[in-house]
Amino acid sequence: MTVEFTAQEMASICSVKNGAMFLEELSESLIQKLFDFFIPTMPYGIAKARTGDPYQYISDHLDEVK
Repeated sequence: MTVEFTAQEMASICSVKNGAMFLEELSESLIQKLFDFFIPTMPYGIAKARTGDPYQYISDHLDEVK
């Protein structure tokens, strides 16, 4: 599944990358799209929030969003 982001969504993601916003401030729909984007590479335990925080994983890997 390919996840594509709109220009406005990319601007919001860049704001998080630059520290102007927190990930939790993004819309639920954008957070879901980010989760869908990262789920193929996210470890199962983190995806299920058993061994780690999915929000932290996404924050740590935002540079992979182009």
